[in-house]
Amino acid sequence: MRNTLHIILVSFQMICLIYILATGPLLPTGYLFLFAFLASLLFGLWAIMEMKFRFNVFPDLRKGSELVISGPYSLVRHPMYTSVLISSLCLVINYFTSSRLTVWILLFAVLIIKSHIEDRILSSSFESFQVYRNRTSRLIPYIF
Repeated sequence: MRNTLHIILVSFQMICLIYILATGPLLPTGYLFLFAFLASLLFGLWAIMEMKFRFNVFPDLRKGSELVISGPYSLVRHPMYTSVLISSLCLVINYFTSSRLTVWILLFAVLIIKSHIEDRILSSSFESFQVYRNRTSRLIPYIF
C-alpha cells in the first residue's frame, strides 16, 4: 500500500501539470522557449531511457531497483524533475498569468518535497548513495 503523503504529492503534481497544459498553448511560441522546452523534454527522455523505462511517479523504490548514476544522473539526482520544471516553466513564461506562475511554484514545491523523500529512501537503500549525493546537485548542475 502506498504512503498517503506520496499519493497526495503525485496528485498535486498531476493537477499542477494539467492546469498548466490546459490554460495555455501546448508548445511555446518563441524560439528560445521552444528550444528550452524541447531540450528539457529530451533531457527527461534521456533520464527515462537511462533507467530502462523503469521509472516511477511515486517517490517509492520498486523491488529490484538499482541506483542509476550514469547519463543525466551523473549531472543531477532528479533529472526527470528538472525536465518537468523547465518544460513547464517555459510554458508558463510563454503565456504568463499570475495563476499559472502560482501553480508552477506549487509544482516546484511538490517536486522538492518528493526529491527529499526519494533521497531519504535511496540513502537508506543504497550504501553508495551518500557518495553520489555529495558529488551531484539535486536539480541544476553545480547550483542546486
